[in-house]
This record gives sequence, C-alpha cells and structure tokens, in this order.
Amino acid sequence: MHHLSAFAADDLEDLLGDYSDTATVITPRGITSGKPALRKMFGRMMAAPQPATQLTTKVFTDNVGYIVWVQNLGQPNERRGTDTFFIQDGKIVAQTAALIMPMHAPPPK
Repeated sequence: MHHLSAFAADDLEDLLGDYSDTATVITPRGITSGKPALRKMFGRMMAAPQPATQLTTKVFTDNVGYIVWVQNLGQPNERRGTDTFFIQDGKIVAQTAALIMPMHAPPPK
C-alpha cells in the first residue's frame, strides 16, 4: 500500500496525497478532519522519532483496508496498533487508528 511506504519514508506531502480534502481520522484522542488539520497531525507524528514498524496483518477488500502493526517487537516497550482505512475514488476518506499499549506502560503524550 502506497500510504504505508509514504509514512515509513516520512514523506508528508506524499502521505497527504492519499487523503481526500475532507478526510477524517478518528483516534482515541479525538477526530481530525480536513487536509490542513491532517498536515499538522501527521507533521507532529513524523517529527518525533519512531521505531521501526512491522506489519503483522494487512487485509484489503473493495474500499476498506485493515492493518495491524507492532513496534519494538519482543521488547519491554513493545507497542501494537491497528488502523482501518475507508477509500472512495482512490482516496482515503476516513481512517480509524488505535495504539495498544502494554498495561504497565504510561499512555503516550
């Protein structure tokens, strides 16, 4: 999926090209809508160092994609997450994302 390679390359403009102008991303922290807001959100994410991410599950059917990923596999600070993408006319129109932290770890800031 192009979106995942753009994110891994820290290419913000390439990543944003995958979204419709009115796309919405829903996370446990709230709802982010529209490309200007997505630019800020993803810009902050890309500015912070990210550990290597491995995909463990990738399922796509028609206009829906679902991935499960892991960072720091097998380490005490292992993190897992899941994203679901809803695609219309070749663009992401909605996405859900959740980070699943171990019970002993503090929530991300």
